[in-house]
Amino acid sequence: EPMTFNRSSFDDFLLKQGCLAFFNPPISLECGRRSGWDIDPHNLYANLTVKRQLAQYVYTFAIEQGLQPDLFLGIPMRAIPLGESVNELIDYKDPEQIPATILRQDDTRNGNPSLPYAVGPLHVGQHVVLIDDTVVTGTSFMRYVSRLQDKGIIVDGVIVGINRLEKMDTGRAVDRLLKEAYGVTLYCLTDVSTLLPKAIQSLDMPHETVHELKQYYHKYGIHDFSLEAFE
Repeated sequence: EPMTFNRSSFDDFLLKQGCLAFFNPPISLECGRRSGWDIDPHNLYANLTVKRQLAQYVYTFAIEQGLQPDLFLGIPMRAIPLGESVNELIDYKDPEQIPATILRQDDTRNGNPSLPYAVGPLHVGQHVVLIDDTVVTGTSFMRYVSRLQDKGIIVDGVIVGINRLEKMDTGRAVDRLLKEAYGVTLYCLTDVSTLLPKAIQSLDMPHETVHELKQYYHKYGIHDFSLEAFE
């Protein structure tokens, strides 16, 4: 288990677990875009050992970024198990002071009507950090940032495992909008600028697949993303 966060080590961990899936023809992502690759979270939760390794990477990264919230919250549904595992690593608070709260995928009002988006306690002034496995357009976690802030809960940041470095449909960068609209910083353990080239090399990817990736990022990549990485 890493005592300090190392991005190259994290990239290698993701590739070793087979967390990148490639498709021909492309598939539809949740945001509606057609992509020839996606994150496959199933392998990240293949067993408790792998999940704990992932959580250790995230927790170590968070601490190095100066983030020490009251609790971490995984974005439904894919990152809920990760958020719970990261909370179990917290060593700056008494475990009895860390609520076992998770976010709901919908806004059902069963239970506490004042907080329809969570199972478990959250209260005004509480500090949380949201966790997601990847970011495309950011709409999934921005929805929860807005909901939590509306309830007086302080979102210290959003941690994402992999930044796909794609612009939103409006052409804006996700991290910039998150900061400007909500005052929240996006923290990313890694992004496609290092991860995809490593995957292309290690998997000996066909030229046609690489060409499709370059075409995709020509259309959706943020302005400072270099296609040179795929050469």
